[in-house]
Amino acid sequence: MPDIVITGGAGFIGSHIANSLSDKHEVVAVDDLSLGRVDNLNDVEFVRMSILDKEFEQICKNADFIIHLGSASSAPMFQEDLHKAMDVNVNGTINIFECASEVGADVIYASTSSLYSKCPPPHREDM
Repeated sequence: MPDIVITGGAGFIGSHIANSLSDKHEVVAVDDLSLGRVDNLNDVEFVRMSILDKEFEQICKNADFIIHLGSASSAPMFQEDLHKAMDVNVNGTINIFECASEVGADVIYASTSSLYSKCPPPHREDM
């Protein structure tokens, strides 16, 4: 069983984190492949699943950390299906926190630069 679960684990950032942590940790990358690609992962266990799935809790059973990167994070994703994007972002995140609470895992959450909309980089925390 993993000690680290990474949601959005087959995405660009998630896969880099998963690959770098897999040298010293048992890592499972969870991704629904809406944006991620399995071939981004090197020797990391992969589970194709949405963070909305009830089975997600089983993946996290022995996790010490859940790194949450799995969300609808770009404007096109919201334009395609606003309700689905909000469901993943709100209810999926609630699911992660509930799972973490049940197993005693810590959650590391990374947001997205899409929040800054049309503000050009560099971005500051007070924006």
